Amino acid sequence: MKLSELKKGDCAYITGIEGNGAFRRRINEMGFIVGKQIETVKKAPMRDPVEYRIMGYNVSIRAHEAGMISVEKVRPFAEAPREMKKVQRRLADSVIERVANFCEADHKQCTCGKVHGAIPGEKRETPARTISVALVGNPNSGKTTLFNHATRSRERVANYGGVTVAAKEAVIRYNGYRICMTDLPGTYSLSSYSPEEMFVTDHLINRKPDIILNVIDAGNLERNLYLTTQLIDMEARVIVALNMYDELTSGNDRFDHNRLGNMLGIPFIPTIGTRGKGMNDLLATIIRVHEDRETTVRNVPVNYGEDIENAVTNIGDRLNGEIPASHRFLALKLLEGDTIIEDQVARKGPAGIMERTEKQKRKVAGLLGKEAGSHMIDVRYGFINGALQETFTHGESSGKQVTRKIDGLLTHRYLGLPVFFLFVWFIFFCTFRLGQSPMNWIESMVGRLSATATGVMPAGIARDLVVDGILGGLGGVIVFLPNIMILFLLISFMEDVGYMARTAFLMDRTMHRAGLHGKSFIPLLMGFGCNVPAIM
Repeated sequence: MKLSELKKGDCAYITGIEGNGAFRRRINEMGFIVGKQIETVKKAPMRDPVEYRIMGYNVSIRAHEAGMISVEKVRPFAEAPREMKKVQRRLADSVIERVANFCEADHKQCTCGKVHGAIPGEKRETPARTISVALVGNPNSGKTTLFNHATRSRERVANYGGVTVAAKEAVIRYNGYRICMTDLPGTYSLSSYSPEEMFVTDHLINRKPDIILNVIDAGNLERNLYLTTQLIDMEARVIVALNMYDELTSGNDRFDHNRLGNMLGIPFIPTIGTRGKGMNDLLATIIRVHEDRETTVRNVPVNYGEDIENAVTNIGDRLNGEIPASHRFLALKLLEGDTIIEDQVARKGPAGIMERTEKQKRKVAGLLGKEAGSHMIDVRYGFINGALQETFTHGESSGKQVTRKIDGLLTHRYLGLPVFFLFVWFIFFCTFRLGQSPMNWIESMVGRLSATATGVMPAGIARDLVVDGILGGLGGVIVFLPNIMILFLLISFMEDVGYMARTAFLMDRTMHRAGLHGKSFIPLLMGFGCNVPAIM
Protein backbone atom coordinates (compact mmCIF):
# COMPACT_ATOMS: atom_id res chain seq x y z
CA MET A 1 0.00 0.00 0.00
CA LYS A 2 0.95 3.65 -0.35
CA LEU A 3 1.97 5.94 2.50
CA SER A 4 -0.83 8.35 1.52
CA GLU A 5 -3.41 5.62 2.29
CA LEU A 6 -2.51 5.42 5.98
CA LYS A 7 -4.94 6.96 8.44
CA LYS A 8 -4.13 9.02 11.50
CA GLY A 9 -2.25 6.92 14.06
CA ASP A 10 -1.37 4.15 11.59
CA CYS A 11 2.17 2.78 11.67
CA ALA A 12 4.04 1.14 8.81
CA TYR A 13 7.48 0.22 7.54
CA ILE A 14 8.75 1.75 4.34
CA THR A 15 9.25 -0.92 1.68
CA GLY A 16 10.06 1.15 -1.41
CA ILE A 17 10.21 4.58 -3.00
CA GLU A 18 9.25 5.28 -6.59
CA GLY A 19 11.06 7.59 -8.95
CA ASN A 20 14.66 8.56 -9.41
CA GLY A 21 16.81 11.66 -9.44
CA ALA A 22 16.53 14.69 -7.18
CA PHE A 23 13.16 13.86 -5.59
CA ARG A 24 14.19 10.39 -4.53
CA ARG A 25 17.52 11.57 -3.11
CA ARG A 26 15.79 14.39 -1.27
CA ILE A 27 13.12 12.18 0.29
CA ASN A 28 15.83 9.65 1.25
CA GLU A 29 17.94 12.36 2.88
CA MET A 30 14.95 13.41 4.96
CA GLY A 31 14.90 9.92 6.48
CA PHE A 32 12.39 8.13 4.23
CA ILE A 33 14.46 5.02 3.62
CA VAL A 34 13.55 1.35 3.34
CA GLY A 35 13.20 -0.36 6.70
CA LYS A 36 12.30 2.71 8.77
CA GLN A 37 9.08 2.79 10.77
CA ILE A 38 6.79 5.72 10.03
CA GLU A 39 3.63 6.91 11.76
CA THR A 40 0.89 9.16 10.40
CA VAL A 41 0.53 11.94 12.97
CA LYS A 42 -2.20 14.04 11.37
CA LYS A 43 -3.49 15.59 8.20
CA ALA A 44 -4.03 19.29 7.69
CA PRO A 45 -7.65 20.52 7.92
CA MET A 46 -7.77 20.52 4.11
CA ARG A 47 -6.34 16.96 4.08
CA ASP A 48 -3.06 18.08 2.57
CA PRO A 49 -0.19 18.15 3.53
CA VAL A 50 0.23 15.21 5.91
CA GLU A 51 2.48 15.12 8.96
CA TYR A 52 4.47 11.97 9.64
CA ARG A 53 6.78 10.91 12.43
CA ILE A 54 9.99 9.20 11.44
CA MET A 55 13.39 8.90 13.14
CA GLY A 56 12.09 10.73 16.20
CA TYR A 57 11.04 13.91 14.40
CA ASN A 58 7.96 15.16 12.61
CA VAL A 59 7.97 16.09 8.94
CA SER A 60 5.21 17.22 6.59
CA ILE A 61 5.00 16.23 2.94
CA ARG A 62 2.26 16.64 0.37
CA ALA A 63 -0.15 13.80 -0.36
CA HIS A 64 1.05 13.25 -3.94
CA GLU A 65 4.61 12.83 -2.62
CA ALA A 66 3.40 10.33 -0.01
CA GLY A 67 1.73 8.45 -2.86
CA MET A 68 5.18 7.62 -4.25
CA ILE A 69 6.25 5.78 -1.07
CA SER A 70 5.26 2.14 -0.56
CA VAL A 71 4.75 0.85 2.98
CA GLU A 72 3.71 -2.27 4.88
CA LYS A 73 1.23 -1.50 7.63
CA VAL A 74 1.92 -2.85 11.15
CA ARG A 75 0.58 -2.34 14.64
CA PRO A 76 2.09 0.63 16.55
CA PHE A 77 5.49 -0.28 18.01
CA ALA A 78 5.35 -3.71 16.38
CA GLU A 79 8.60 -5.28 15.31
CA ALA A 80 9.71 -4.77 11.74
CA PRO A 81 8.87 -7.54 9.27
CA ARG A 82 11.64 -10.08 8.86
CA GLU A 83 12.89 -8.70 5.53
CA MET A 84 12.95 -5.16 6.95
CA LYS A 85 14.96 -6.30 9.95
CA LYS A 86 17.48 -7.91 7.60
CA VAL A 87 17.91 -4.59 5.79
CA GLN A 88 18.41 -2.70 9.06
CA ARG A 89 20.90 -5.21 10.46
CA ARG A 90 22.85 -5.42 7.20
CA LEU A 91 23.35 -1.66 7.25
CA ALA A 92 24.25 -1.51 10.94
CA ASP A 93 26.33 -4.64 11.67
CA SER A 94 29.39 -3.69 9.66
CA VAL A 95 29.31 -0.20 11.16
CA ILE A 96 29.26 -1.49 14.75
CA GLU A 97 32.28 -3.67 14.00
CA ARG A 98 34.16 -0.83 12.29
CA VAL A 99 33.54 1.81 14.96
CA ALA A 100 34.49 -0.68 17.67
CA ASN A 101 37.77 -1.32 15.90
CA PHE A 102 38.43 2.42 15.75
CA CYS A 103 37.82 2.73 19.50
CA GLU A 104 40.32 -0.05 20.24
CA ALA A 105 42.96 1.29 17.85
CA ASP A 106 45.55 3.81 18.95
CA HIS A 107 44.96 7.26 17.48
CA LYS A 108 48.40 7.23 15.87
CA GLN A 109 47.44 4.19 13.82
CA CYS A 110 44.30 5.82 12.41
CA THR A 111 44.32 7.08 8.85
CA CYS A 112 44.01 10.83 8.81
CA GLY A 113 42.68 12.50 5.66
CA LYS A 114 43.69 15.85 4.34
CA VAL A 115 41.91 18.80 5.85
CA HIS A 116 42.09 21.65 3.36
CA GLY A 117 45.79 21.00 2.82
CA ALA A 118 46.64 20.14 6.46
CA ILE A 119 46.99 16.87 8.34
CA PRO A 120 45.03 16.79 11.64
CA GLY A 121 47.81 15.02 13.51
CA GLU A 122 50.61 17.19 12.15
CA LYS A 123 51.79 20.07 14.33
CA ARG A 124 52.24 23.50 12.82
CA GLU A 125 55.16 25.59 13.99
CA THR A 126 53.32 28.90 14.08
CA PRO A 127 49.52 28.46 14.14
CA ALA A 128 47.63 31.48 12.86
CA ARG A 129 45.99 33.67 15.50
CA THR A 130 42.84 33.96 13.39
CA ILE A 131 40.45 31.00 13.10
CA SER A 132 37.62 30.92 10.58
CA VAL A 133 34.65 28.87 11.78
CA ALA A 134 31.56 28.00 9.73
CA LEU A 135 28.35 27.08 11.58
CA VAL A 136 26.44 24.35 9.76
CA GLY A 137 23.30 22.54 10.88
CA ASN A 138 19.72 21.52 10.21
CA PRO A 139 16.98 24.16 10.37
CA ASN A 140 15.67 24.57 13.93
CA SER A 141 18.80 23.05 15.49
CA GLY A 142 19.43 26.30 17.40
CA LYS A 143 22.37 27.28 15.21
CA THR A 144 21.58 30.99 14.95
CA THR A 145 20.72 31.16 18.66
CA LEU A 146 24.13 29.68 19.48
CA PHE A 147 25.74 32.15 17.08
CA ASN A 148 23.94 35.06 18.78
CA HIS A 149 25.14 34.00 22.24
CA ALA A 150 28.71 33.43 21.10
CA THR A 151 29.02 36.72 19.21
CA ARG A 152 26.49 38.84 21.13
CA SER A 153 24.68 39.30 17.82
CA ARG A 154 20.95 39.57 17.40
CA GLU A 155 20.25 37.69 14.21
CA ARG A 156 16.67 36.79 13.40
CA VAL A 157 15.52 33.41 14.73
CA ALA A 158 12.42 31.58 13.47
CA ASN A 159 10.86 28.13 13.61
CA TYR A 160 10.71 27.21 9.94
CA GLY A 161 13.49 26.28 7.55
CA GLY A 162 15.27 28.81 5.37
CA VAL A 163 15.05 31.88 7.62
CA THR A 164 18.83 32.35 7.39
CA VAL A 165 19.01 33.28 3.72
CA ALA A 166 22.63 34.50 3.69
CA ALA A 167 25.78 34.11 5.72
CA LYS A 168 26.04 36.22 8.90
CA GLU A 169 29.52 36.98 10.16
CA ALA A 170 30.89 38.14 13.51
CA VAL A 171 34.22 38.08 15.36
CA ILE A 172 34.99 36.71 18.83
CA ARG A 173 38.24 37.33 20.71
CA TYR A 174 39.05 34.44 23.02
CA ASN A 175 42.33 33.41 24.70
CA GLY A 176 44.42 35.48 22.32
CA TYR A 177 42.65 34.23 19.20
CA ARG A 178 40.45 36.09 16.77
CA ILE A 179 37.63 33.64 15.91
CA CYS A 180 35.66 34.67 12.80
CA MET A 181 32.29 32.91 12.94
CA THR A 182 30.01 32.57 9.91
CA ASP A 183 26.41 31.49 10.44
CA LEU A 184 25.38 29.63 7.27
CA PRO A 185 21.78 28.88 6.21
CA GLY A 186 20.10 25.89 7.80
CA THR A 187 20.33 22.81 5.59
CA TYR A 188 19.46 19.14 5.84
CA SER A 189 22.27 17.97 3.56
CA LEU A 190 25.07 19.08 1.25
CA SER A 191 23.08 18.57 -1.93
CA SER A 192 21.95 20.83 -4.75
CA TYR A 193 18.23 20.58 -4.04
CA SER A 194 17.62 24.04 -2.57
CA PRO A 195 19.35 27.45 -2.68
CA GLU A 196 20.35 27.06 0.99
CA GLU A 197 22.10 23.74 0.34
CA MET A 198 23.92 25.10 -2.72
CA PHE A 199 25.04 28.17 -0.76
CA VAL A 200 26.40 26.09 2.15
CA THR A 201 28.22 23.61 -0.09
CA ASP A 202 29.78 26.40 -2.15
CA HIS A 203 30.91 28.23 1.02
CA LEU A 204 32.55 25.14 2.53
CA ILE A 205 34.37 24.29 -0.70
CA ASN A 206 35.49 27.72 -1.86
CA ARG A 207 35.83 29.71 1.39
CA LYS A 208 37.63 26.81 3.11
CA PRO A 209 36.90 27.52 6.80
CA ASP A 210 39.52 26.26 9.25
CA ILE A 211 36.88 24.49 11.32
CA ILE A 212 33.28 23.45 10.63
CA LEU A 213 31.05 23.72 13.70
CA ASN A 214 28.20 21.29 13.14
CA VAL A 215 25.27 22.28 15.38
CA ILE A 216 22.86 19.40 15.93
CA ASP A 217 19.61 19.06 17.86
CA ALA A 218 20.31 16.61 20.69
CA GLY A 219 16.66 15.54 20.58
CA ASN A 220 16.90 14.31 16.95
CA LEU A 221 20.30 12.67 16.75
CA GLU A 222 19.67 10.19 13.96
CA ARG A 223 18.24 12.82 11.61
CA ASN A 224 20.78 15.53 12.41
CA LEU A 225 23.82 13.24 12.17
CA TYR A 226 23.14 12.65 8.47
CA LEU A 227 24.68 16.02 7.68
CA THR A 228 27.61 15.09 9.94
CA THR A 229 28.38 12.04 7.79
CA GLN A 230 28.60 14.29 4.72
CA LEU A 231 31.00 16.58 6.57
CA ILE A 232 33.08 13.49 7.35
CA ASP A 233 33.21 12.82 3.60
CA MET A 234 34.68 16.32 3.14
CA GLU A 235 37.63 15.25 5.34
CA ALA A 236 37.41 18.58 7.13
CA ARG A 237 38.04 19.52 10.76
CA VAL A 238 34.62 19.17 12.38
CA ILE A 239 33.35 19.90 15.90
CA VAL A 240 29.81 18.95 16.90
CA ALA A 241 27.85 21.28 19.19
CA LEU A 242 25.30 19.00 20.83
CA ASN A 243 22.71 21.75 21.23
CA MET A 244 19.53 21.69 23.36
CA TYR A 245 21.30 19.16 25.57
CA ASP A 246 18.98 19.98 28.45
CA GLU A 247 16.04 18.55 26.51
CA LEU A 248 17.90 15.28 26.03
CA THR A 249 18.87 14.95 29.69
CA SER A 250 15.46 16.04 31.03
CA GLY A 251 13.86 12.79 29.89
CA ASN A 252 14.91 9.18 30.01
CA ASP A 253 17.40 9.43 27.14
CA ARG A 254 20.92 8.20 27.82
CA PHE A 255 23.69 9.29 25.47
CA ASP A 256 27.42 8.65 25.77
CA HIS A 257 28.55 11.53 23.56
CA ASN A 258 32.23 11.07 24.46
CA ARG A 259 32.20 7.51 23.17
CA LEU A 260 30.42 8.53 19.97
CA GLY A 261 32.98 11.29 19.49
CA ASN A 262 35.80 8.76 19.79
CA MET A 263 34.05 6.49 17.30
CA LEU A 264 33.60 9.22 14.69
CA GLY A 265 36.83 11.11 15.38
CA ILE A 266 34.85 14.29 16.13
CA PRO A 267 34.65 16.18 19.48
CA PHE A 268 31.06 16.39 20.80
CA ILE A 269 30.45 19.39 23.07
CA PRO A 270 27.08 19.66 24.92
CA THR A 271 25.56 23.16 24.67
CA ILE A 272 22.37 25.00 25.58
CA GLY A 273 22.20 27.82 23.05
CA THR A 274 19.31 29.70 24.65
CA ARG A 275 21.30 30.15 27.87
CA GLY A 276 24.80 30.24 26.47
CA LYS A 277 25.88 27.15 28.41
CA GLY A 278 28.84 25.23 27.04
CA MET A 279 30.18 28.20 25.06
CA ASN A 280 33.53 28.31 26.88
CA ASP A 281 34.07 24.58 26.30
CA LEU A 282 33.12 25.05 22.66
CA LEU A 283 35.52 27.94 22.07
CA ALA A 284 38.32 26.14 23.93
CA THR A 285 37.77 23.06 21.77
CA ILE A 286 37.91 25.18 18.61
CA ILE A 287 41.34 26.43 19.66
CA ARG A 288 42.59 22.94 20.60
CA VAL A 289 41.47 21.53 17.25
CA HIS A 290 43.08 24.45 15.41
CA GLU A 291 46.36 23.85 17.26
CA ASP A 292 46.09 20.07 16.62
CA ARG A 293 46.01 19.36 20.36
CA GLU A 294 42.59 17.63 20.36
CA THR A 295 43.28 13.89 20.50
CA THR A 296 39.73 12.98 19.48
CA VAL A 297 40.15 14.39 15.98
CA ARG A 298 40.95 11.87 13.26
CA ASN A 299 39.43 10.80 9.97
CA VAL A 300 36.96 7.90 10.26
CA PRO A 301 35.59 7.57 6.72
CA VAL A 302 32.20 6.08 5.98
CA ASN A 303 32.79 2.86 4.01
CA TYR A 304 30.25 2.64 1.19
CA GLY A 305 31.17 -0.87 0.13
CA GLU A 306 33.64 -2.25 -2.38
CA ASP A 307 31.72 -1.18 -5.50
CA ILE A 308 31.34 2.46 -4.44
CA GLU A 309 34.84 2.70 -2.97
CA ASN A 310 36.41 1.38 -6.18
CA ALA A 311 34.46 3.94 -8.20
CA VAL A 312 35.49 6.74 -5.80
CA THR A 313 39.17 5.75 -6.16
CA ASN A 314 38.84 5.53 -9.93
CA ILE A 315 37.35 9.02 -10.20
CA GLY A 316 39.37 10.65 -7.40
CA ASP A 317 42.69 9.61 -8.90
CA ARG A 318 41.92 11.64 -12.02
CA LEU A 319 40.84 14.84 -10.27
CA ASN A 320 43.19 17.80 -10.11
CA GLY A 321 43.57 20.52 -7.50
CA GLU A 322 41.60 23.21 -9.31
CA ILE A 323 38.63 22.78 -6.98
CA PRO A 324 39.79 23.25 -3.35
CA ALA A 325 37.97 20.27 -1.87
CA SER A 326 38.69 16.69 -0.86
CA HIS A 327 38.95 14.44 -3.91
CA ARG A 328 36.94 11.81 -2.06
CA PHE A 329 34.11 14.28 -1.44
CA LEU A 330 34.11 15.44 -5.06
CA ALA A 331 34.09 11.86 -6.34
CA LEU A 332 31.16 10.95 -4.08
CA LYS A 333 29.19 14.02 -5.20
CA LEU A 334 29.88 13.16 -8.85
CA LEU A 335 28.57 9.63 -8.28
CA GLU A 336 25.48 11.09 -6.62
CA GLY A 337 24.86 13.26 -9.67
CA ASP A 338 25.16 16.58 -7.82
CA THR A 339 24.61 19.14 -10.59
CA ILE A 340 26.61 21.97 -8.99
CA ILE A 341 29.70 19.81 -8.44
CA GLU A 342 29.31 18.37 -11.94
CA ASP A 343 29.32 21.88 -13.42
CA GLN A 344 32.42 22.88 -11.45
CA VAL A 345 34.34 19.71 -12.32
CA ALA A 346 33.30 19.96 -15.98
CA ARG A 347 34.72 23.51 -16.11
CA LYS A 348 37.83 23.09 -13.97
CA GLY A 349 38.53 19.35 -13.95
CA PRO A 350 40.77 17.35 -16.26
CA ALA A 351 39.65 16.32 -19.73
CA GLY A 352 37.55 13.18 -19.84
CA ILE A 353 36.62 13.22 -16.14
CA MET A 354 32.87 13.48 -16.79
CA GLU A 355 32.97 10.57 -19.26
CA ARG A 356 34.79 8.48 -16.66
CA THR A 357 32.20 9.51 -14.03
CA GLU A 358 29.28 8.44 -16.23
CA LYS A 359 30.97 5.11 -16.90
CA GLN A 360 31.45 4.51 -13.17
CA LYS A 361 27.87 5.53 -12.38
CA ARG A 362 26.51 3.03 -14.90
CA LYS A 363 28.83 0.32 -13.58
CA VAL A 364 27.81 0.91 -9.95
CA ALA A 365 24.10 1.02 -10.82
CA GLY A 366 24.44 -2.31 -12.61
CA LEU A 367 26.26 -3.93 -9.68
CA LEU A 368 23.99 -2.56 -6.94
CA GLY A 369 20.70 -2.55 -8.82
CA LYS A 370 20.04 1.08 -7.91
CA GLU A 371 21.57 4.54 -8.17
CA ALA A 372 24.81 5.15 -6.30
CA GLY A 373 23.25 8.15 -4.51
CA SER A 374 20.42 6.05 -3.04
CA HIS A 375 22.88 3.40 -1.88
CA MET A 376 25.09 6.00 -0.18
CA ILE A 377 22.10 7.45 1.68
CA ASP A 378 21.22 3.97 2.98
CA VAL A 379 24.81 3.40 4.10
CA ARG A 380 25.02 6.78 5.85
CA TYR A 381 21.90 6.06 7.88
CA GLY A 382 23.22 2.58 8.59
CA PHE A 383 26.48 4.14 9.79
CA ILE A 384 24.51 6.45 12.10
CA ASN A 385 22.23 3.67 13.32
CA GLY A 386 25.15 1.40 14.14
CA ALA A 387 26.98 4.12 16.06
CA LEU A 388 23.87 5.11 18.05
CA GLN A 389 23.11 1.50 18.97
CA GLU A 390 26.38 1.54 20.91
CA THR A 391 25.94 4.94 22.56
CA PHE A 392 22.28 5.99 22.79
CA THR A 393 19.25 4.71 24.70
CA HIS A 394 15.97 6.40 23.82
CA GLY A 395 13.35 7.63 26.29
CA GLU A 396 10.39 9.99 26.10
CA SER A 397 10.49 13.30 27.94
CA SER A 398 7.36 14.86 29.44
CA GLY A 399 8.21 18.16 27.77
CA LYS A 400 7.86 16.64 24.32
CA GLN A 401 4.52 15.11 25.25
CA VAL A 402 3.18 18.53 26.33
CA THR A 403 4.45 20.08 23.11
CA ARG A 404 2.68 17.44 21.06
CA LYS A 405 -0.60 18.05 22.87
CA ILE A 406 -0.42 21.78 22.15
CA ASP A 407 0.59 21.07 18.58
CA GLY A 408 -2.36 18.70 18.21
CA LEU A 409 -4.74 21.50 19.19
CA LEU A 410 -3.21 24.16 16.94
CA THR A 411 -3.28 21.89 13.88
CA HIS A 412 -6.47 19.99 14.72
CA ARG A 413 -8.62 18.92 11.80
CA TYR A 414 -11.64 20.92 12.98
CA LEU A 415 -10.22 23.37 15.54
CA GLY A 416 -7.03 24.29 13.66
CA LEU A 417 -8.56 26.83 11.26
CA PRO A 418 -10.84 28.54 13.86
CA VAL A 419 -7.83 28.90 16.20
CA PHE A 420 -5.80 30.26 13.29
CA PHE A 421 -8.43 32.85 12.37
CA LEU A 422 -8.68 33.83 16.03
CA PHE A 423 -4.94 34.52 16.03
CA VAL A 424 -5.23 36.54 12.82
CA TRP A 425 -8.05 38.62 14.35
CA PHE A 426 -5.98 39.17 17.50
CA ILE A 427 -2.94 40.32 15.49
CA PHE A 428 -4.89 42.87 13.48
CA PHE A 429 -6.93 44.01 16.48
CA CYS A 430 -3.75 44.79 18.40
CA THR A 431 -2.05 46.30 15.37
CA PHE A 432 -4.76 48.84 14.61
CA ARG A 433 -6.39 49.35 18.03
CA LEU A 434 -3.14 49.72 20.02
CA GLY A 435 -1.51 51.63 17.19
CA GLN A 436 -4.31 54.17 16.84
CA SER A 437 -3.23 56.46 19.69
CA PRO A 438 0.44 56.78 18.67
CA MET A 439 -0.73 57.28 15.08
CA ASN A 440 -2.87 60.20 16.22
CA TRP A 441 0.07 61.67 18.20
CA ILE A 442 2.39 61.47 15.19
CA GLU A 443 -0.23 62.94 12.88
CA SER A 444 -0.90 65.77 15.32
CA MET A 445 2.84 66.48 15.74
CA VAL A 446 3.38 66.58 11.96
CA GLY A 447 0.38 68.91 11.62
CA ARG A 448 1.77 71.34 14.23
CA LEU A 449 5.22 71.31 12.60
CA SER A 450 3.61 72.04 9.21
CA ALA A 451 1.55 74.89 10.69
CA THR A 452 4.65 76.35 12.36
CA ALA A 453 6.67 76.14 9.16
CA THR A 454 3.83 77.74 7.21
CA GLY A 455 3.66 80.65 9.66
CA VAL A 456 7.42 81.23 9.86
CA MET A 457 8.53 80.76 6.26
CA PRO A 458 7.51 83.16 3.46
CA ALA A 459 5.35 81.82 0.64
CA GLY A 460 7.29 80.26 -2.21
CA ILE A 461 9.05 77.15 -3.45
CA ALA A 462 11.11 76.67 -0.25
CA ARG A 463 8.02 76.63 1.99
CA ASP A 464 6.20 74.25 -0.36
CA LEU A 465 9.24 71.94 -0.33
CA VAL A 466 9.41 71.87 3.48
CA VAL A 467 5.69 71.80 4.27
CA ASP A 468 4.25 69.71 1.45
CA GLY A 469 7.37 67.78 0.45
CA ILE A 470 9.48 66.97 3.52
CA LEU A 471 6.97 67.22 6.38
CA GLY A 472 4.02 66.01 4.33
CA GLY A 473 5.92 63.12 2.73
CA LEU A 474 7.71 62.07 5.90
CA GLY A 475 4.57 62.39 7.97
CA GLY A 476 2.64 60.25 5.52
CA VAL A 477 5.14 57.43 6.07
CA ILE A 478 6.04 57.57 9.76
CA VAL A 479 2.39 57.78 10.75
CA PHE A 480 2.26 54.03 10.05
CA LEU A 481 5.38 53.29 12.10
CA PRO A 482 3.43 52.21 15.25
CA ASN A 483 1.35 49.75 13.21
CA ILE A 484 4.45 48.27 11.56
CA MET A 485 6.26 47.93 14.90
CA ILE A 486 3.32 46.22 16.58
CA LEU A 487 2.78 43.92 13.61
CA PHE A 488 6.48 42.97 13.54
CA LEU A 489 6.46 42.35 17.30
CA LEU A 490 3.46 40.02 17.13
CA ILE A 491 4.70 38.17 14.05
CA SER A 492 8.14 37.71 15.67
CA PHE A 493 6.49 36.34 18.81
CA MET A 494 4.43 33.91 16.74
CA GLU A 495 7.61 32.77 14.97
CA ASP A 496 9.54 32.30 18.21
CA VAL A 497 6.86 30.10 19.77
CA GLY A 498 6.65 28.05 16.57
CA TYR A 499 3.12 28.92 15.51
CA MET A 500 4.13 30.28 12.08
CA ALA A 501 5.38 26.82 11.09
CA ARG A 502 1.93 25.49 12.00
CA THR A 503 0.36 28.25 9.91
CA ALA A 504 2.34 27.05 6.90
CA PHE A 505 1.05 23.51 7.56
CA LEU A 506 -2.56 24.74 7.72
CA MET A 507 -2.43 26.94 4.63
CA ASP A 508 -0.15 24.93 2.34
CA ARG A 509 -2.90 23.39 0.22
CA THR A 510 -4.58 26.74 -0.36
CA MET A 511 -1.34 28.49 -1.27
CA HIS A 512 -0.16 25.54 -3.36
CA ARG A 513 -3.11 26.06 -5.70
CA ALA A 514 -1.57 29.44 -6.51
CA GLY A 515 1.83 27.81 -7.07
CA LEU A 516 3.18 28.92 -3.69
CA HIS A 517 4.36 27.24 -0.49
CA GLY A 518 2.35 27.43 2.73
CA LYS A 519 5.04 29.73 4.18
CA SER A 520 4.03 32.30 1.57
CA PHE A 521 0.96 33.04 3.66
CA ILE A 522 3.13 34.79 6.26
CA PRO A 523 4.20 37.74 4.05
CA LEU A 524 0.72 37.73 2.51
CA LEU A 525 -0.74 38.17 6.00
CA MET A 526 1.68 40.99 6.81
CA GLY A 527 0.80 42.69 3.51
CA PHE A 528 -2.73 43.34 4.77
CA GLY A 529 -1.15 45.59 7.39
CA CYS A 530 1.61 47.15 5.30
CA ASN A 531 3.41 46.11 2.12
CA VAL A 532 6.79 47.28 3.44
CA PRO A 533 7.22 44.57 6.15
CA ALA A 534 5.61 42.03 3.80
CA ILE A 535 8.30 42.63 1.17
CA MET A 536 11.02 42.66 3.84
